[in-house]
Amino acid sequence: MKSSQDGRSWKRYNKSYTYYFKSSHGTRLRASCKGSFRCKNAGCPYLKYYNSENSQRVLKEGDETNCDECGGEMEFIHCDAVKIWQFLRDKNFVNVYHFGDHTCLVTNKPYPPVDQIKSMYELNPDFKPCEVSSKLIMNKVETAASREEVEDMAFNLVDDSKARNIKQSVVGKSGDVCRKLFELQNKCVDIYKDPYLLYKFQMLEQNINTSTCKVILSEFKKDRIVKSEWTSNEQNYVFVLKSSKEKLKLLTEIMKLDDIMGEEYVYVDFKENRIKGKGKNLKTLGLSVYHVILKKVVWLVRMDCEKEDKETVLLFLKGIDEMLKQYSDQKINEFRPASGWMMDEGGGLHSALETKYGAIYCQDKVENDDKEQKIVELRKKINDMVHSTTVNQYNSQYNEVKRFITENNKSSLLKWLQWWDKRRNHVMDAYRDVSAPNTNLAEVSHASTTHCGGSNLNLIQTAVFDISDCFKYAQAVKGYFSGVVKAGSGPSYQRKQMILEQRADNRAESLLHELDGQFKGGKAPQLPKNSTFMAEPSASHRADKSSDKDKRPIGKTRTNNSKEFNLRIEKARAMGDYRCIEVNIHSPMQATVSLVSPEGETYSVYFDQKATCSCPFSKLQSTEKLRKVACKHRLFILICLDFSQTCNMIKQYSYTLTEVGDIINRLDAFALEPNLLKLNIPSTSNYSDLKNRYWHLTASDPFELTYLHGIISKCYGCDKKYTDINRKTPFDVIIKHLEVRPRFNKDKKEWYISANKEKSNAYYHLQTDCVQKVHPNFKAGDIIITNELRQTLSEEHRHYLTNLGIEL
Repeated sequence: MKSSQDGRSWKRYNKSYTYYFKSSHGTRLRASCKGSFRCKNAGCPYLKYYNSENSQRVLKEGDETNCDECGGEMEFIHCDAVKIWQFLRDKNFVNVYHFGDHTCLVTNKPYPPVDQIKSMYELNPDFKPCEVSSKLIMNKVETAASREEVEDMAFNLVDDSKARNIKQSVVGKSGDVCRKLFELQNKCVDIYKDPYLLYKFQMLEQNINTSTCKVILSEFKKDRIVKSEWTSNEQNYVFVLKSSKEKLKLLTEIMKLDDIMGEEYVYVDFKENRIKGKGKNLKTLGLSVYHVILKKVVWLVRMDCEKEDKETVLLFLKGIDEMLKQYSDQKINEFRPASGWMMDEGGGLHSALETKYGAIYCQDKVENDDKEQKIVELRKKINDMVHSTTVNQYNSQYNEVKRFITENNKSSLLKWLQWWDKRRNHVMDAYRDVSAPNTNLAEVSHASTTHCGGSNLNLIQTAVFDISDCFKYAQAVKGYFSGVVKAGSGPSYQRKQMILEQRADNRAESLLHELDGQFKGGKAPQLPKNSTFMAEPSASHRADKSSDKDKRPIGKTRTNNSKEFNLRIEKARAMGDYRCIEVNIHSPMQATVSLVSPEGETYSVYFDQKATCSCPFSKLQSTEKLRKVACKHRLFILICLDFSQTCNMIKQYSYTLTEVGDIINRLDAFALEPNLLKLNIPSTSNYSDLKNRYWHLTASDPFELTYLHGIISKCYGCDKKYTDINRKTPFDVIIKHLEVRPRFNKDKKEWYISANKEKSNAYYHLQTDCVQKVHPNFKAGDIIITNELRQTLSEEHRHYLTNLGIEL
């Protein structure tokens, strides 16, 4: 049916057979034309611009059909044309017949180049639809042989929604991802002869109807790819594991202490949101090392994964062991670097690595964490503590930092100090190994990946990028040997040895100084002792803070209200029959509100930094030593002023100057009409109701004629957006008027009117009915044209305004 589209709208077809074409001959379908609508308004902007009646831009609201440009009612034009499809049995074509004359116009629909758009998205999945359209048109401008080719391409791509729909069909399909990863894995084995480029991947396909999911695992085992599938309702992980033969060779060198690379620490860290996926973003866990020959950081193994916890890291380490075992022909069963590991303070990382190795913390974290405190002296003391070279110096500086925190009432930092003291073997110079690095260079590897365009890709593109990076590394090693590749800007092997020797000399000199002090009766040098602490296995960043919110300790902030407060709120909400008879503003920070009950009793509520009430409940609280609770009369007034029941101000007994100023500002709006202060103020729900409620406050303000400029987006009366036609001469004149406009509260998700009834400019179409939707008494004669505007009007403007009955 798609091949027979002709640019017209047809009703639903039904089967229709004749004496000459029976069901035994095949299938015969019949459909009638839907007809069309025409705008007969002589002042329609569409007619004036295109010199043709509008039959395309139709706005349907219920049973009404209006013109989308002028808002006028459209006339239906019946069409008697009929379309017939005849599908002959055992034939691969269709005969199409048209009967009758059409009264409707043919619509030339665009047909976007689907294959080109798909290819563009596969190469650039982060492109926006408008970028894809622009790139394809630019390519056509460079290669086209005629103007018609460029115009056809621009017409087919003028609607960005077509490209957007194609993007949704290309990016993020799990089935396609599995298929493409499997094809890429086979290519690495058969063509590239390196199975470790894409060693293993696991994908999940969720069953919508059940809680189970289909798990697809593909890995390289014994010279071939083994693919397995099973159904499971247990927790499984999505991951893709990658390396290369050259990088596995480097891993084996790192394990040998007598090798030049054996003196280097390996670095582990997560890269957040490297991969864009449909519904969620994936992380990348990377293992990196500083290459002393190439003088730059090189990543060795990468795994794209979902979570940042202990199980993910253990899965990563298991994958490294499996690759090394196959690469070495079963000679290496476990990866164990000769020097050590460097990582950040993530509890998942630490908990996993601590099971097999010792963990080294990144030293620059403890130095940078205190920068937010903005205390220069404390920062200096912390740096002295970190870089103390002996245990005695560290203990002295630790006590100095602790004393400084206590004296300056910064007790909240004591736990922070104790937290790092438990990790002193990983951070402090006096306790950690001399050769341990100061920073986690895995961050450098992540930054290099981002700089080279390796972030914000889909899963397939990430795998291709990492494979291409492995090829670059292999050629860099060969190119450096032959002299065609330059080294990085990092320190050489000789320079690193000089730094380590300098550190050792400084520590030895400090120890000798303490020995001299011991000889003179001072303290003897102490040996470093190991410190211990427990890491949270599910922590993604802080080692003591779980990534699961349900496992975090509850803070001191109260999350529920007291029974007495809830009782007062209920009583306040039941005061619908109370009336406000007076709002007396004494000063910007003082006011009195008088309420009268249905029984005629009067209560006065005084607002200051301490609110009081004349009711017996408040008087009792002022004399007795009771916990301060607001009376229902004060709560009633605050609720009427649109203060939420969950906000802090309604729970407080005293206020700051800013808070009481906010209350007085809201009360000021009711000073002249105190009877409007009641519970049923519709200022929290309906936008249209609020817009139409306060129109009388600005009815006397002038309705001025002005030009439509760029920042004005839609009409305040009909809420329709201004079209491109409205921005062209002579239709670019509109009405400007001051209004008390509703505002939207993002926290409460509701519309409201500001307490001081602030006015701002609103703009209307140059149509009486648009303005009358807000101001029912408006007439065309109310429009004012200033002398300044009148002098800038063109002849087209003057002719247009005269036809609308506006006097110049």
